[in-house]
Amino acid sequence: MIGDKQTKAFSLVEILVAMSLFLTCALVMSDLFLRNSQNEKKYLNMEKSQMGLSLAINQISSMLRDYPLAYELNKNRDNSEIYLKGDDDEIMRIFCDNESSSLKIESAGKINPLTGSETAIKDCSFDIWPKNDPFSYDWELKKYAADNQPLIRIWVLAESNGESPETVKNFSMQTMVSSRIYGR
Repeated sequence: MIGDKQTKAFSLVEILVAMSLFLTCALVMSDLFLRNSQNEKKYLNMEKSQMGLSLAINQISSMLRDYPLAYELNKNRDNSEIYLKGDDDEIMRIFCDNESSSLKIESAGKINPLTGSETAIKDCSFDIWPKNDPFSYDWELKKYAADNQPLIRIWVLAESNGESPETVKNFSMQTMVSSRIYGR
């Protein structure tokens, strides 16, 4: 009974089915990995842009708290800029530069950027309330022009600069700042 022995082995069809299942699983896993890495790039790029803009807004907020507003220059201004009185009545201008898509500060004839290349500024607004200078006194009416502490709303629309169009994303930030200088 030498010829009765049956050998157990995989057939060619079984091997092809197993290989096709393995390749399908490998394809699905590689697709998930690729999507995950793209999402991670988007997230990291967005986080970097938001951190840069947040630092710039914090710097602007600190200046708005520490220096008085130049109300005479802020009356007929574009909302994309704001004027402050620095030390020795030096005028400082914070503005949105459309050419370089960045926030900048102009002081003593020098212009310095507040935002880096990771963030492109699309639009910004500095809204002042009250509109009238709360420190100016009207001697005829015997009262101040406004009875409120100056408040400034900062709003910025930005775009994260990425290596590819898929990693570029629009976002906006807003904050309210009150001036610490309110002594009469």
